[in-house]
Amino acid sequence: MLAKARSAIAESILHPRYQLAYEHILIAEGSDWCWWYGDDHSSPNQEEFDELFRWNIAEAYLKVDLIPPDNVFHSILGIDKGIHDEWANAGLYQPERAGSSMHSLGDVIRKIYYRRKDNLLELRLDIERQLREDETVNLKIQSVLSHQQIVYKIGNSHIGFEGISSFNIHSLKVLHSDEQLYLTLPIPLEKIEFSVQLITSAGENSYPSNALLSV
Repeated sequence: MLAKARSAIAESILHPRYQLAYEHILIAEGSDWCWWYGDDHSSPNQEEFDELFRWNIAEAYLKVDLIPPDNVFHSILGIDKGIHDEWANAGLYQPERAGSSMHSLGDVIRKIYYRRKDNLLELRLDIERQLREDETVNLKIQSVLSHQQIVYKIGNSHIGFEGISSFNIHSLKVLHSDEQLYLTLPIPLEKIEFSVQLITSAGENSYPSNALLSV
């Protein structure tokens, strides 16, 4: 895990936040986890060491705009809480799968984690595979107070938008891997609602299908 992270960060040496990412790698290398992990050592704080070790690795990836591999979010100790504490308090929407109309569209989106961090909306979409050229994920956001609305259209190689609103439309940040689509963008401090749509040549699905998520 650590060796792969170091190698991935090294390939981003020209990134403006490379040094910050490298500092997280150094912290992980010198962490208590590297000492306490193994059958020949034990500590009542092993779970905390595990969390801190993986948190630093995840931060290293994110600092250079890379998505951490899925194993970074699961305990090395086998104490699998399903998701790293980084997302433990996030909202979770998990679409129904078998027997639904989504099945005909490939069940691309498995889970949607969402949270607000001050004036940022962060979404993590766990996906079955990367988007195809004819597929688009739409993120529809609206203000509860003003009802202003904007739709971001995220494709495999393009990003577009529709609507005029108080949202900073040019600040959407997208990270894309085989297993995750990570979105973050500034939002007003007021309450907002949103939904996610998967648009394919076979049709369209909304998540949730008949409601909105709020943060």
